[in-house]
Amino acid sequence: MTNKWLEAHPKDVVWENLDDGAAADRRQFVISWTVTVGLIVAWAFPVAFIGTLSNITALCGKVT
Repeated sequence: MTNKWLEAHPKDVVWENLDDGAAADRRQFVISWTVTVGLIVAWAFPVAFIGTLSNITALCGKVT
């Protein structure tokens, strides 16, 4: 048994498909940060509401 190496010939590789380009990379970066910040903001409202409900006894004592 001999060692065999399988590799693609450089002419068989579509080199344009290996890189998305700087614009696509930047767009994906901005989209991922926008989604992350959007999820943080969206979750802030239910968390604040549940926090208010959990402290309703103290809130009723302060607000008549």
